[in-house]
Amino acid sequence: MKEHEDKIWDEVSAKILQKAGEKTPPVDFTQLVMDKIEAENIIQSVTTYKPLISKNVWGVIAIAVMMTIAYIFYIDIDIAILDNISFNPESLFPKWEVPSLTTNKVIPKPMIYGVVILALLVAIEIPLLKRKFLK
Repeated sequence: MKEHEDKIWDEVSAKILQKAGEKTPPVDFTQLVMDKIEAENIIQSVTTYKPLISKNVWGVIAIAVMMTIAYIFYIDIDIAILDNISFNPESLFPKWEVPSLTTNKVIPKPMIYGVVILALLVAIEIPLLKRKFLK
């Protein structure tokens, strides 16, 4: 039964091809196709890379992160913060003092581990992304 269906389809397709006849492309068909390909290549080469986040914004983000890390490093965190809150505005907003850089505070080990791991992951990720986008 399958062979019979195949014969029918062969006959139908042969009739369709005979009705359509042979069509030849124009003489300059290859040149027209090549011109269109070259035009597309020119359009693609004009497109330049623009980062989503500019260098200025990255600078602001880096400064904000460094200031946050410095603030966390230099403040004394009190566990019972809620006990010290009163309705006196002066107690809610104490005077800020610039900490001395000569203090002998120790950087917490989890912070060191976090910064080192983050630096390693960034150092690994940048070459991988660069290789991916260059392909």
